Amino acid sequence: MEWLSAAMDILTIVLAAVILPVMAWQGIVTLFGLLPRRRRRPLEDRQYRFAVVICARNEEAVIGHLIESLKAQRYPKESYRVFVIADNCTDNTAGAAEKGGATVFERFNPEKRGKGYAMRWGLQKIQELYSDAFDAVCVFDADNLAEENFLAEMNKALCSGAEVATGYLEPKNPQDSWTSGCYALYWLMMMRFYHEARNNCGLSNTITGTGFAFKLSALGEDGWNTATITEDCEFTIQQVCAGHHIAAVREAVFYDEQPVTQAVSMRQRFRWLVGTIQCGKQCLPAVWRSVRRGNWRALDMAVHVLSVPAMALMVPMTLASLLAMALNPVTMPFALPYMIVSGVLNWLAISGAGLLVTLLEKRPVRPLLPAVLLLPLFMIPMSYISLAALLHPKAEWKPIAHSRSKSVTDMAGLR
Repeated sequence: MEWLSAAMDILTIVLAAVILPVMAWQGIVTLFGLLPRRRRRPLEDRQYRFAVVICARNEEAVIGHLIESLKAQRYPKESYRVFVIADNCTDNTAGAAEKGGATVFERFNPEKRGKGYAMRWGLQKIQELYSDAFDAVCVFDADNLAEENFLAEMNKALCSGAEVATGYLEPKNPQDSWTSGCYALYWLMMMRFYHEARNNCGLSNTITGTGFAFKLSALGEDGWNTATITEDCEFTIQQVCAGHHIAAVREAVFYDEQPVTQAVSMRQRFRWLVGTIQCGKQCLPAVWRSVRRGNWRALDMAVHVLSVPAMALMVPMTLASLLAMALNPVTMPFALPYMIVSGVLNWLAISGAGLLVTLLEKRPVRPLLPAVLLLPLFMIPMSYISLAALLHPKAEWKPIAHSRSKSVTDMAGLR
């Protein structure tokens, strides 16, 4: 069996050689999240006129609270308007939105369902009916809530030279379950070690699907044009390849409801990863062309897309490494202790990262302690979900049932 052990060693080395550059890049960029925040200076003094767009499908239960939080923005009322794209709804989403004071467009097209299609249709409708009334767009999901200074902070970011800006996501329900608590830690880590890190080192960020804004001029002649199930990833790649900068705005806080069960969480993350793979297949040629033209931010975007197959390859690499140890007479006695020790160290490292970001973001530890301890159960499956997405890259959007309806005043004390 020595030949099989040697073959597993070679496979481990080959897979590690593929994975290491991607993970090394991500690790180095992550360290910039430990640095003091880099602040952007305004390049112009103006008030962008925002079309605030909410694409909603059967969101009657929650959309009213979002519109209420948008109507309460500390931003000139004449400089923004709330639009709801009621997309293939079978409930009274349109009526609830109109009652809240939004302008509603109803869309019925069972052949083309999904946020990307609704966004394209809705933006075309707004531009046709309102012509030059707006020069920026802000996008929300119906279950979001926005802090009162959200639009003002987005305006500052656009005035500072960013063509696109993404807000600071806070979960609405971090204490509903250990799963939603893990999402709270996940987003804290994303905001600090992904978004803020890229702000600090001059890279572009990715938008998170909601709570973002962009200048209408950033769309170009094609308008909104996405085809994958993760329109946020696709739009991000398009913008970075066009040479546009995406800024993360820590002060622009918004709240988003998170899944409360592992089953729903797994399904959601599988869809995210399938969508990223779809974007990679569709957009990587354009990314590489942009890299060759000297767009180093596009290189970071390539690494972002390649992180999914890199995570997937960690599974066969780990199995090959363990098999090589188990088949080698010299290393066989150490195989089980190695598994136990590496498992414990991984657990401690992931939980330690959760505790670190909780302390860095100055959040109370006690409410998040169960999530800190169980965070490895949330993070480790990402490699297996990535492998499943790589082997079967097909998924469709399914609505996540809302566990409760909250207003922005209910969010007091979460931060």
